[in-house]
Amino acid sequence: MNILRSKRVALGLRLKEAATKAKCDPGNLSRIEQGKQMPSIALARRLAVIYGLTLDEVFGEQPTERTAA
Repeated sequence: MNILRSKRVALGLRLKEAATKAKCDPGNLSRIEQGKQMPSIALARRLAVIYGLTLDEVFGEQPTERTAA
């Protein structure tokens, strides 16, 4: 399951509620959750705030380990 959908469900938000909070169309958010579409940077920022995620998590990127230089 996509992290965005998992987080939305964990927060108890329905798709339409989350889309309203994120100021986007529910169909658009559904396609993003299914991995069929990437969010704009502005929408990704709004989703990150609503869901308590980083932008990397919103875009589906795995964190990488950093080593001290």
